[in-house]
Amino acid sequence: MSSDNGGSLSWGWENVEEIVGPLVPGRVYVVGARPSNGKTALLMNLLARIWRGMLDEERPLVSAFCAWTERSRFAAIKSMAALLTGYDEDLVLQDAWGQLAEGAEGTVCREALRLNAGDGWLCTFYDHSLPTVRELSAAMKACLVPPQLVFLDYLQMIRPERGETSFDAWMGAMRWASELASRGVTVFVGSQLKRRGDGVFDKYRPPYLEDFKGGGTIEEQADVALGLFRPLRRMQASDERDLRAGMVDLERWKEPNVMAVKVLKHRYRSTAADQLIRLYVGAQRWITDYNGNGHPMERDPIPF
Repeated sequence: MSSDNGGSLSWGWENVEEIVGPLVPGRVYVVGARPSNGKTALLMNLLARIWRGMLDEERPLVSAFCAWTERSRFAAIKSMAALLTGYDEDLVLQDAWGQLAEGAEGTVCREALRLNAGDGWLCTFYDHSLPTVRELSAAMKACLVPPQLVFLDYLQMIRPERGETSFDAWMGAMRWASELASRGVTVFVGSQLKRRGDGVFDKYRPPYLEDFKGGGTIEEQADVALGLFRPLRRMQASDERDLRAGMVDLERWKEPNVMAVKVLKHRYRSTAADQLIRLYVGAQRWITDYNGNGHPMERDPIPF
């Protein structure tokens, strides 16, 4: 995870970098997905790649503020530690150390302690679910070093203040993200996409910009919007009819371990719009570039 001369960071995935470009300070990146389609996994992988890059003494230090609104601070750190060390996240969260390799507990705990301390790069994990925008803002202002990166996953978990609707709260969060970006912060927002009511195909259809749950302000405030979905192999019309009728199973058309990313909006690269990127989801949810033959282009993390 390197930095270029303009202060930008790399995504860490060449396929994304080629189409979307580097991570530029002062932009709002929105990642949308329908439930269980990899939104949180992608954002956590991105943070993990930045973290690993910061451990290289030749890389610049970066401060980050992370609000994983579906989990506590402790659970978020354990999830990140599992991802970085290559152990099963679910087993780590359950403290099921007897089901993991010998030494896993010590390795994960050391990484968790390093994440908890920041280890020189100043990563703050927010510790409450269902926050309001006001609470998030206050917590960020309390950071010892102003964050250069902000992760908010996910938008629809923002709690409305008294007198607000949920929609008001989501829009307020997007305006907050835009305000942070105007001060040079790089902001990542996870968002739900609306279900399309397409039955068995719901998670497998490429999304559109208007599919963001909450609508207009997300579309307006995002500098870059990415939609995630699960790709399917090409099928005939007769196959689709049989699938809809429940006569056959979808399994044979799935692309195992592949995550598809569609560029829904790019304010600064018109050629990026509607392009598709494939990524490989390996063991323990470690995401790498996809080389097109069903294999990742790099190994999963090695415990250290």
